[in-house]
Amino acid sequence: MKIREYLSHDADTIERIKATATFTPERGTSVKDRTQGLPPFEETIVQDIVRRWYGSDEEGRTRPSIAQIQLSSRCHHGLCLSLPDAGDTNRATSLDPRIFPPLLDSLLRLKVKWIDFSGGGEPTSHPEFGEFAQACAESGLGIGLLSDAAWSVGKMGDLVVEACSFVRVNLDACNQQVCDRLHRIGACEFEKVLRNVEKMVRQREKRKSHLVLGAETNLTQANMNFTEEIAALARDLGLDYIRFRAGQTGPDSLLPEQRERAEALLRELSAESHPFPVYHQIRLSSSARGCRISHFQLVVDPSGNLHACSAYGRRPDIRPFGNIFSRPADELWLCSEHLKTIRKPDESPCTVSDCRWHLCNHLLPDSQTGTTS
Repeated sequence: MKIREYLSHDADTIERIKATATFTPERGTSVKDRTQGLPPFEETIVQDIVRRWYGSDEEGRTRPSIAQIQLSSRCHHGLCLSLPDAGDTNRATSLDPRIFPPLLDSLLRLKVKWIDFSGGGEPTSHPEFGEFAQACAESGLGIGLLSDAAWSVGKMGDLVVEACSFVRVNLDACNQQVCDRLHRIGACEFEKVLRNVEKMVRQREKRKSHLVLGAETNLTQANMNFTEEIAALARDLGLDYIRFRAGQTGPDSLLPEQRERAEALLRELSAESHPFPVYHQIRLSSSARGCRISHFQLVVDPSGNLHACSAYGRRPDIRPFGNIFSRPADELWLCSEHLKTIRKPDESPCTVSDCRWHLCNHLLPDSQTGTTS
């Protein structure tokens, strides 16, 4: 299946499309220029982080730009192949709702600007998700959500459109059969997901909302041959972009030669899909430096533990630096244990190259002098 007649225009129309497309922009020297080419949510966060880098105090302490709050370790579809630690019974399955109000107060004192409801499991499966999202929005915080969009609550889509600034929908398949292959149990309710996405698109248009709606696809051996169909589906649903990623973990993760093939297919697809943006992070990348994002990111897991790295599950050397049940998050951010935690990744390169921030690290200066790597 080809991108359905998407470029079937006359020569003048094609030239106008190419003139306005920003899919492969020129990289300049400003913060805006250097972050173009990243997916919209990551671009916005990194722009804010680059600006905050110059606001560090003499001791190197920074304020977090984004708090990733992992509300649940469950998903609507049961136990998914892509969920690390899904079978860990020592972890809480959902964040205690009693701790959220003081957590939010702490984040506001830290001058956090963005809340990212993602990681672990499905955020909207938490029974208090609606109240949490509304409280964040009413406090003036921007909200990013990564969701499987498989909710059954009729008003959930309306709430998401009203409260969120960025929504990324997991769209790993183009039909029910491919969807079922990606999960350990059947009945993935693929049609329900599509209906919920279509409803969000309609509600966004009705409200004249500035919400950015995108798709995120985790490529595996089960779906790597359907990239074109998945991209076409995302565009036809009315989404703003799609991003393809390839994880390093999982029994069906891509082999090196498959990564190379997927990278080539996505480059070709990107060139053909103007002006619908197709982003991709497939090949394993390397870095000669430690993580800079950890200086500006606070991660809260469902048990209330605080982490400096969103990929903490695959970084056994990075331990939690506190728990919000014992001490407020703003105090923990400023404690010596946190300072040691964020300095440790700077001593050696990060090896978790499927982290969505991994490729953003080179955009941050090595020091307050502004030198980038």
